[in-house]
Formats: sequence, structure tokens, C-alpha cells
Amino acid sequence: MDKVYSIWFNCLGINERVKFKLYNRVESYKEIYSLTKVGCLDYGLNEGQAFKLVDYKSSLDEAKFILEQCTKNNIDVVDIGSENYPKPLKYIEDPPIVIYAKGKMKDLNGVNIAIVGSRKCSEQGADFAKLFAKKLGQEGFTIVSGLAMGIDAQAHKGALVNKTIAVMGTGVDVCYPKCNIDIYSKILDRGCIISEYAPGTQSRPYHFPKRNRIISGICTAGVFVVEGGSNSGALITANKAWEQNKVIFSMPRDINVQYSKGSNELIKNGAKAVTHIDDIINSLCGDVKKKLILKPYDKKIENSLDKFETLVYDCLSWEAISKEQILRETNLEEEELEVAITKLLANKMIARRLGHRYVRI
Repeated sequence: MDKVYSIWFNCLGINERVKFKLYNRVESYKEIYSLTKVGCLDYGLNEGQAFKLVDYKSSLDEAKFILEQCTKNNIDVVDIGSENYPKPLKYIEDPPIVIYAKGKMKDLNGVNIAIVGSRKCSEQGADFAKLFAKKLGQEGFTIVSGLAMGIDAQAHKGALVNKTIAVMGTGVDVCYPKCNIDIYSKILDRGCIISEYAPGTQSRPYHFPKRNRIISGICTAGVFVVEGGSNSGALITANKAWEQNKVIFSMPRDINVQYSKGSNELIKNGAKAVTHIDDIINSLCGDVKKKLILKPYDKKIENSLDKFETLVYDCLSWEAISKEQILRETNLEEEELEVAITKLLANKMIARRLGHRYVRI
């Protein structure tokens, strides 16, 4: 029954910051529902907010209907107190009390990075979004975007072979825009779609700026603006990220192209310029980097490693290092190292990078 009250509270039309403060001060959603007007005022709500809360109690049946629809359509209802709720989202000032999720829930707490940009983008910008999403996905990142046309759609496409999260400005069961239905369907199979809006909710212009705080808020590794004009919605996401103390990345582009003005302006204002994925990886804090190292691999293969393979594997991390450095750190003979590397490559536990450097995968 507590889920019904959490849904009811999430739908209550008062400021998200106010709801979050109230959530932190009251023991349960049911207790929030039971508050009188005087009780609301005692907890710091103003007259208008107290009136809205008390008046909205008549809408509990709507919350029950939403829960029924979620159960019927395999949509997860994740409230802010749940272990499955995205941890980074709990630390922004205005988190949604509930998110609705469809797909692979475990992806929500990965090393998330948003890739965003203009709906109207250049062909080169679209190619960059897809390429960077694919390469970052191969390094262990989960790619977050908003399923909009243009840069968002290309970022999701590039990430589909790995992990991706779409944050919707509609219900999770409503594909918007319709032209992205193919991407939407593939994300349902291979990633996760989330929204703060109840199932069946259609698009409204004010939904999208509001949901941008979730795109940035869910990301531990920051927000990467690939391409954006001076009025791009991606800049709203970047500004939200700055408010949340997230790292902002932006790709420097041709100053004569209209789609590049916002991206270049971000760099002037302190965003980190990105021309290669290493520019992102090298900017990560230590805790986030460690999570990239802990990508899943076959335990049976790990347990079957001989002592030389184990030495080499333990020596490597997310950051590619040269064969010479591996030799120094492991004290192996060059022939022993060659054999160990060959076996680890065959088992797809490591990968070779340019310049005979090696990295865990």
C-alpha cells in the first residue's frame, strides 16, 4: 500500500524541492498523506502548498489506478527510499519522489554519462554522437540521453550494443517522438527507459526542460554536449549539471556553424573540451574510475588463469599501459609476457590499444 501513497505524493503538484524536504522530515508516505493543514504548516509548507496537499487527498484512487497499470504492463515503480533508485539522483536538490522504469533496472546505477545535443544537428555531429557513445560504452560507461531527434537518438544508437538509459518527458510506455519507435523498442530490450511521469502521460512542452535535471542528475561521470546551438535544450541540461556540481564536457566545433555556438560557449565558460574519449576518462575521479575497472567477466575464465596471466591481468586497469610498463611491474620475461597477453586477448579479458598498450575489458 505504501507504493500507492508514494505515487500519490509524486503526482502532487507542488515544488519538487518542497516535496523532498517533506519526505526527509516525515516517517512514511502514508503519514504525509495523513497530514492536516496545520500539520503541513508545522513542517514548513506555505498556505497554498498545504491547501494543495490536503485537497489532493481525494486523488488517491488515481494513484491506485496508476499502480494497477504499472503491474499490468511490467513497469517498475521505484521510490526514492528504494535500493533500486539511482543513487546519484538522491543527492540533487529536487529529485523525483518516484521514477517509473521499464527494462534493465541494474543499468541505473552504473558509470553513467549523458550525451546530449541539438535536435537539429549536423551530419558530422550525429556521427560523433554515435561514435563516442559506442566507444564510451565499450569502456564500461552507461550512456544516458533523452530519446529526442538528432544527437540524443544517435547517442542511443551508438550505445545499444552496450548499455543505455532513455529519460522520457512522457510516460515510459509512450514513445516520443514517434519517429524513434525503433530505437525505443531496442532500448526496452537492451537498456532501460525511465520517467517521473506516470504511464500514459503524453508529451507537454514543459515536461522536457524539467526532465533534463534527471538526465544530468543520474550521471556520475558528467554531461557531454556533442553539439548544440545557442538555444539548444542541451544547454538546459548542462546548466542543470552545473547546479548539481557535475562535470561538463563539450566538443569544440567550427565557429561558423550555427549548431556549434552553444558547445563552444560552454567551453569558454569552463566545460572540459573533448576530442577523444581519453579526455573524459582522464577527468574522472578515482571512485568512478574504479567502477569502470569492475566490469563483469567470466569467473570461470578468471579462475583458470595461470600465474603469469594473473600477474598481467592484475597489473592492468581501465587505463591502457605499455608492454614495457607491464614488464617492469610484473618482472616477467618478454616471452612469458607475450604468451600471457596472447591468452588474455583470446579470452577477451584484455584489449590492445594503439602503441602496443593494453587495458582490461
